[in-house]
Amino acid sequence: MQELVHKHQVENDNFKSGSFTELELMMNKKAPGCGVKADPNIRSRHKKLKMDFMAVHLLRSKSGKGWDETTCTPIIDDDVFEDLLKV
Repeated sequence: MQELVHKHQVENDNFKSGSFTELELMMNKKAPGCGVKADPNIRSRHKKLKMDFMAVHLLRSKSGKGWDETTCTPIIDDDVFEDLLKV
């Protein structure tokens, strides 16, 4: 995916049309027979990573939060957590 970013295949934080197909070809070239397809494998994995990133970003942007370096988990005050559950 980094190669696609360097090739300017990203626009407005989204991959351009055909980028996942190009990534499929790149992966099959480096690991022949891996069977990874642009749809659904790469596209769904990208969507999941994006959702996970947004969740962590939201947690880290709230006040009353912290980050536990040992367990790699967010530390959130109870009242902030309750507010997040309401959303």
